[in-house]
Amino acid sequence: MPTLAAGEALADCLRSLESQTLKDMEAVVIDNSGAGLAQASGTRTRVIVNAHNVGFGAAVNQAIRDSQSPFVAVLNDDAVADPQWLEALVRDAEANPHAGMFASQVRLAVSGKLDSTGMLIAADGSSKQRGHGARVGAAFDAEALFPSGSAALYRRELLDQTGGFDDSFFLYCEDADLGLRARWAG
Repeated sequence: MPTLAAGEALADCLRSLESQTLKDMEAVVIDNSGAGLAQASGTRTRVIVNAHNVGFGAAVNQAIRDSQSPFVAVLNDDAVADPQWLEALVRDAEANPHAGMFASQVRLAVSGKLDSTGMLIAADGSSKQRGHGARVGAAFDAEALFPSGSAALYRRELLDQTGGFDDSFFLYCEDADLGLRARWAG
């Protein structure tokens, strides 16, 4: 989880990760502030401090290289994960061994409506959030093309085969690039 501000939102996020029902997990925070602002919270969190902001994709890749887990979850530092978030994603991954990436349901904090249930490609070629603004519980008739990098689970094997996030995408569209490369790779 890359962070710049490392404020109260990150603290809330880390508390939500400490409360996960899946106990065999570690949160790796990449402090991109250049000032060492992030603090580890709880027993399952560690912080890697960068001298400067390397960007979202490069920071996630840094955490991936510094871990050994067969699954890698990506979560924005201002998100609060449901206590069963990781358990549900890993359960789905284990039930679908040929899939390499898994989308989360992301809800908007104020309205409680959906922000995303994965990503699609729009008619103009841009990526867009599937389900944005829909009510929770809305049905979608097709699978997401790829997950939003704001809250996703990836199989390490997929990340190794595709090279992970492209470091040249400093911020935004790195999830679309990875998702499309993963789809093309099968």
